Amino acid sequence: MVQIAPVEYKEDAAAPPYQPEQQSYTHDEGHPPAPVAPPEIPARTVGGQPLQYAQPSQPIQPSQSSQMQSTNVINVTTENRSGGVYVNPHSCLSWISFWCCFWPVGLCAILKSREAQRAAKLGHPDEAERLAKSARKYAVAAILINVCGVTLFIVIFIVVYVSIALSM
Repeated sequence: MVQIAPVEYKEDAAAPPYQPEQQSYTHDEGHPPAPVAPPEIPARTVGGQPLQYAQPSQPIQPSQSSQMQSTNVINVTTENRSGGVYVNPHSCLSWISFWCCFWPVGLCAILKSREAQRAAKLGHPDEAERLAKSARKYAVAAILINVCGVTLFIVIFIVVYVSIALSM
C-alpha cells in the first residue's frame, strides 16, 4: 500500500501572483440569488480631460420659406435575381408528383413549371401565371391519380385475399 505524504507549505513562501476573489451567495429557499450590480464605467476622456457634450440652447425650427413638401411614391415590384417578374412555378410540387406519384402527368407538370419560369424570366407575368397554374393542376392531377390508384390496389388486394381465404 502506497501512502502519500501531505504537502507542507512554508510560511516565508511568496503568495501566488493571482488569487481570485471568492464570492459567496446566500439566498432563501425557493428564491434565486440577488443580481450583482455591473461595474461602473469610467467617464470618457480626451487628453486627460472629460468629454463635454454640447447642449442646444434652442430647438431648431425651419422657417416658412424653407419648408418643402415632399411626396414619397413607392413602387413595389417583385423581381427575381435575373430581372424578370417572380411567379411561383410550383417546381417542388411538380418534382414530388413526378418522383412519388404518377410520373407521366408529373412530367407534364415539370415541363409547364419550366415554361412558367422561362416566361417569368422574359418578363411575361400573365403567361407565367397561366403556365404556373397549369403546372399546379398537372401536379395535383398526378397526386390524385396516385391516391386513387393506391386505394384501388388496396381494395382489389383485400377482395382477392378475402376470396382466397374464404375458398379454403
